[in-house]
Amino acid sequence: ASARSAMATPAAAPPVDNAAAVQAPAADAARRAGGVVSTGADWFAMIPQIALMLAMYYTFATPPKPPGSRAAGAAGGAQGAVNGGSLGGSSALSGGDPAGQALSQGHPMAAPGGIPPLWPVGTEFEIYVYLTGSNETSRGVVMADDGVVPTAAAPGTAGLPDPLDIQGKGPLILYEEGLKLDSSLASNARNLEMNLTRTDIPDAWNNKTVFLHMFAARNRADPMMSLGTSDVVHRVSALIHWEKRAKAKKTVNLISGELSEKDKAINENNAMLNVTEEGVDDFIPVWKSEFYLDIVEEVSTWPAGGIPPPILQNFRFITEGGIKFYLPIVHINEFWLTKKEMVLVNESVAELPLKLHVRCEGKFKWLMIIQWEASMKQQQSMGTQTDKDQDLIKTVLLDTNPVLLGVTMTVSMLHTVFDFLAFKNDISFWRKVETMQGLSIRSIFTSIITQAIVFLYLLDN
Repeated sequence: ASARSAMATPAAAPPVDNAAAVQAPAADAARRAGGVVSTGADWFAMIPQIALMLAMYYTFATPPKPPGSRAAGAAGGAQGAVNGGSLGGSSALSGGDPAGQALSQGHPMAAPGGIPPLWPVGTEFEIYVYLTGSNETSRGVVMADDGVVPTAAAPGTAGLPDPLDIQGKGPLILYEEGLKLDSSLASNARNLEMNLTRTDIPDAWNNKTVFLHMFAARNRADPMMSLGTSDVVHRVSALIHWEKRAKAKKTVNLISGELSEKDKAINENNAMLNVTEEGVDDFIPVWKSEFYLDIVEEVSTWPAGGIPPPILQNFRFITEGGIKFYLPIVHINEFWLTKKEMVLVNESVAELPLKLHVRCEGKFKWLMIIQWEASMKQQQSMGTQTDKDQDLIKTVLLDTNPVLLGVTMTVSMLHTVFDFLAFKNDISFWRKVETMQGLSIRSIFTSIITQAIVFLYLLDN
C-alpha cells in the first residue's frame, strides 16, 4: 500500500532514509514479540559468518548429486577412469558403462553415473601397520605418491621390499582387530607409543627415508596376498622429510652487542655436529613423530568424473561384477603435526619417538581437514604463507583455550574497527582545522616518532 501510494503521489512523498525503512519493520516485529532489535551493524558483522556456514554446508554436508542422464554417467565414468585410475590387478576396470551395468545388477547404492562405496557402514575390519625402507609393496609397483592415484599389484604378488626389523619382531608394529566402519563408536580409537632406536631404523641415520604402510582388511583377509582385491585398502606415508639446516641470522643485542640466544644455540649445535660453513646450507632429515590413521566413514554415491581433485587423490577404485566402486577412504593425517613435535635426525639423537592414533573419522571432519590442507598448499605456492606461518596457526589453535581464542579474536576485530574509525576522525579533523591554537606540536611529533618506531619494529619482524 505504501508503494502504491508513493507511485500515485510522487511529489508529495517525503524523503525516506533507506536504512531506517529497512530496519523499521524488523524493529516493529521485534517489539511486538517482546524480543531484541538487531541493528544494521549487527547484521553486517554476521554476514561473513553466515556466508562461511552456508559455504561449509553446501560443500560438506550436501551429498553430491549424480548426473541426470545415463549418457552423462557414461561420459563421467570414462573421465573418472582417466583421472582416478583403478585399484585392483585382477579386478581392473572393464569396458562398458559402469552406471548402466550397476542398474542392471540392481546394486542397492548404485545410481546412474554414480560410484557407490564398496564397504557399508558397520563393516568390521583389521588394521596392519608396517615400517619399511621403500614406498613400494612389490618391486616396481609404487603404491602412493602425493597427488598420484596408483595401480595395485595383482593379488598374491604383493610383498614388502626392504622391511625393517623393529625390536627384533619384524616390520609389523601395530595390529588391531574388531574395528568397525562407524565414526560414532568410541571403541574404534586405538593408540600406539614407542621409541625407535638406530638398530630398529638405521635408514633414518643414513640419510634415507623410512615409510609407514597402513593396511585395512576385512573378512580376515591377508593384507599382502589379498592386496588388489575388494577386501584390502592400502596407504603409505614417509616418516622423514627434508629441510634446510637452521642458519644463524647473526642478530645482536643493541645494548650489549652480543648475539641473540637463538643464534647462540644454533652455532653451538652446529659446532657439536662439526658442521662447516659449506654444510650450513645442507638439507637435513627431520623425523615426523605423530600421525592420525583415519578410516573415513564415507558411504555417499559420488558422480563419476565429478569428484573434486583434493578429494579424488584419497579415493581408490575397483570394479566388481561390472560395477565401479570406491574402497574405504584411508587417510594418514599429519595435518596437526607442528615443528616442535618434529625431531632433527643427527648423531646426538639416540631414539626417535613415534605416536600413532587409529580412529574412524566422520566425513565432515575429514573434508574440513583436506580442504584446509589444500588451501594451505595453495597459499604456500602463491607465496602468501610460509611453513612458519602455517605452523604458528596450528600451534595457536592447538595450545589455546577455545574460549580465550574466541575472546581474543573478538577483541582484535573490535580493535580494528575502532582504529579505522579513529583514523577516519583524524582525517576529518585535519581537513577542517584552520588554526593550530590549542594543539601541542611536541605531542604531535612525539606521536609520529613512536608510530615510526612501531612501524619499523613490525617491518623487521
